Amino acid sequence: MLSIKHVIILVVAVLLLSIGAAAFYKIFFTAHSIKIGYIFPGPVNEKGWNMEHYDAVKKACAHQGLELIYRDNVPEAMDPASRAVESLIDEGALAIIINNHNYHSAILPAIKKHPEILFLTTSKKNISSNTIPYFIRSYQAHYLAGLLAGMKSKTGNIGYLVGYNVAEAQRAVSAFTIGVRTVNREATVYVKYTNNWNDIAKQKTDAENLIKNHDVDIITGYLNTPDAYKEAAREHGIYSIGFNSRRDVNDPKELTSVVINWQKAYGIILRRIVRYFTGRIENIPVAWLGVNEDVVGIDGISSEIDPSYGIMLENARRDLIEGRDVFDGTVYDNHDELRFDKTDPVSDEALLDKFDWLVEGCEVVK
Repeated sequence: MLSIKHVIILVVAVLLLSIGAAAFYKIFFTAHSIKIGYIFPGPVNEKGWNMEHYDAVKKACAHQGLELIYRDNVPEAMDPASRAVESLIDEGALAIIINNHNYHSAILPAIKKHPEILFLTTSKKNISSNTIPYFIRSYQAHYLAGLLAGMKSKTGNIGYLVGYNVAEAQRAVSAFTIGVRTVNREATVYVKYTNNWNDIAKQKTDAENLIKNHDVDIITGYLNTPDAYKEAAREHGIYSIGFNSRRDVNDPKELTSVVINWQKAYGIILRRIVRYFTGRIENIPVAWLGVNEDVVGIDGISSEIDPSYGIMLENARRDLIEGRDVFDGTVYDNHDELRFDKTDPVSDEALLDKFDWLVEGCEVVK
């Protein structure tokens, strides 16, 4: 005998086929709350990536009258990730946000199993009709931070810790390096892959090794939290640039911090979901959100920075808003291979699908 849950799913499927998704949702959800599911790889009370996203999506949901349900501390493997998806669906989630590259592959069977559920993902691989990709142009803010680092560095050596060599991180490091070398052509950005997002102890050790072995006088990173490398920077008396957290205004050695306004980003994305479920749009477009939407930027500058630097940074930001891309022009990778040519505009496809390299000026540290 079919359970109530299976009967409901069967009815939904029949209605979707017979009258179309937009018409069905307009009928059904005008009087029903829309639940948004979210899967986190770590605890939502952990300072850094998880807390930042949790607070942002919670506020964005509340602003639009949506209910947020979530699972945290979910390992990036098929069984636990799939169980988390199923439990969110059982609880009534109509859309599930999986803001993690590794999750997408892990839950691909669940995505195919539940065509009635929307899955929001930061991966463009194996896209199904019920998968909505969205991306943040954080590389634009890393470019701005790189300009500042290039102006402030005395040694011309800058350290950069990266969790994994995924495309979004490669874009960020490369954009940062372009910024650095725009004002300091001879500078080198020493890149160390930590092969983790959350291991504070290892990140601290890797940061100290960069500082001691490569004479870096500024260090930054693309990790879930900047705490480890910022602590190492303070202990060694060098500068740091934060990521995905507010700048510590009490620490003049923190030059700035790359920030993403996730509440605004989720607000834009969730408005589109609401419009879809209430029948006002039939399709949700791919979202690329950046400086134009005021989603990415840097959180001010340290008191140790010359005010004229701030003027230059604002001019660079305006150039981005007016349509200049960080990777416009002739761009070589760190193996002297031509990647972008100034005669061709840089495409989003190239940024998304083909960024498995680092620009000239990056040196990977083993």
